[in-house]
Amino acid sequence: TVVQLQELSVTDLAQICSAVVTGWVSQLPVDVQRVAAKLPELAAKFLLDASSKFAAGPSRLLHGVALFDLVRWCRSLMRVSPTLMNSPSAFMRLLWHEANRQVLDRLQSKEERMLLQKLLIESGIKLEQEDEDEPFFA
Repeated sequence: TVVQLQELSVTDLAQICSAVVTGWVSQLPVDVQRVAAKLPELAAKFLLDASSKFAAGPSRLLHGVALFDLVRWCRSLMRVSPTLMNSPSAFMRLLWHEANRQVLDRLQSKEERMLLQKLLIESGIKLEQEDEDEPFFA
């Protein structure tokens, strides 16, 4: 039996993301909270774009469904202690890292990986220039 899930809109996904991460975001420093206020919209736009560009694999049928990816992304973010998010730059690095983790494992080619980086930037999830050479979170 095949179950079809209706794809949600950017607004729907942003509202879900906001509801999920509100408690965690409220524990962040005030300057980071200002940046984090954009998280629901950024995440929703990126994941809808990614779900339309990158196919799910046969072993991961729900990967590529924006709602599933959004919930995984929010859960991963909230596992990080708010005390580690001591600057807007650190927060954006975490978003970049988790966005890569959510999608990168299903990409097959260098072209797809380059498209992923383009989608991240177009979605507003980008690193500051000096952060680009730093390792991601462990």
